[in-house]
Amino acid sequence: ILGNVFFPPAVYGGKIEWLNQMLEQRADGSFPAADKLLEAAEYYRFDGWFINQETEGGSQETAQKMKEFLMYLQKNKKDGMHIMWYDSMTEDGRINWQNALTDKNNAFLQDGNNRVSDSMFLNFWWKNQEASNLKAKEIGRSPYDLYTGIDVEAKGTLTKVPWNGIFPEGKSPNTSLGIYRPDWTFNSSKTMNEFYQKEQD
Repeated sequence: ILGNVFFPPAVYGGKIEWLNQMLEQRADGSFPAADKLLEAAEYYRFDGWFINQETEGGSQETAQKMKEFLMYLQKNKKDGMHIMWYDSMTEDGRINWQNALTDKNNAFLQDGNNRVSDSMFLNFWWKNQEASNLKAKEIGRSPYDLYTGIDVEAKGTLTKVPWNGIFPEGKSPNTSLGIYRPDWTFNSSKTMNEFYQKEQD
């Protein structure tokens, strides 16, 4: 169970000053907001945080500060705690969904010898994740630290998915699978029997 830190796109009310406030750093290098995230996870005994930064207006300096923030979480988290990053911000600070692990976003997963995040949730507009698999191995990470996103919120089991792009026939999966809004089965059902049937489908 991961808590969610979500900075929405400006069209949904996001403000870059909220991100800048989270990334404020003390003179000793610590991040007050990161300390509070770790404290909350430990107090309420959940497993970590999903960081989703989709607010436009950042710069290369913003992206660098975000990496430092994530590495601070890595350094100070309790054993077993998990930090997941969402494929949204790129290293130039822009919001530019890659739908894959690429040279533009891989430093939010691994930056040289520094583990930045424990996993990355890849955005939904993809066709094949073979390149993500290869890029993960290239930077020294497991391709199963990548969760290829499938958005079932609107259409549920009718969602069209290019399954071979994750699970090529006769080969190992390219990445792990990340299902966004699996609660669709419950929220779209009027009766418990309908819910159970959708769960089986």
